[in-house]
Amino acid sequence: AVVGGTVSKLTGGKFANGATSAAFAAALRADWSSDTNNKTVAANKFSQNDKAAFDKDLEAVNFKVTRQQGFSSEADAAEWLHDNAHSLSVKYNAEVGGKVYQQTDGTYAVGKIVTSYHSEQVSLSGSSWIGSTAANWHSHGSSYAQNGLIYSYLTFSPADLRNSNFYNNSYMSTTHLYPTQDLLFRVPSGGTNNDRCLLRGALNGVSRC
Repeated sequence: AVVGGTVSKLTGGKFANGATSAAFAAALRADWSSDTNNKTVAANKFSQNDKAAFDKDLEAVNFKVTRQQGFSSEADAAEWLHDNAHSLSVKYNAEVGGKVYQQTDGTYAVGKIVTSYHSEQVSLSGSSWIGSTAANWHSHGSSYAQNGLIYSYLTFSPADLRNSNFYNNSYMSTTHLYPTQDLLFRVPSGGTNNDRCLLRGALNGVSRC
């Protein structure tokens, strides 16, 4: 915040505005991570050997983003992300995400889909589009079995919930095991996991949106 305010002042702006903008940008760059089972952001499962192939697939999906039509609601935009980008997270074991924007004509659009090449976090700071930010989406990839235990990514992490305060709603996709199914969750601004609901899929104890 101090650096942002100083740069703003040097370029003719007000310190308070610069500091606020910098702090807000820093908040948006915070980790969107799953800390289920005490997993840490240091435990990155993404293989750098897959980076070139991942970038190519990500570029193909972002080409679709540039040709998207206006969605009637932010939920429709989140479902498009679920259908078109979630599979990348599962395939490469790295979180991906994007913002949802409301355009001047009232329709909604998907921002650029981004990744931090990490299985436990993704920064959405590079997900830009024209309009005002209305919602965000990210993918937790797929649950997995190891040593007889199932590691599930079925909840919004504390970082996810903190960042939801900046948007109308936050959306999260994941693939659950036994039975295997893709799930799309929504949590309202300032909500908790008790407030989440499902747009896609079915899970005991979680209501439909």
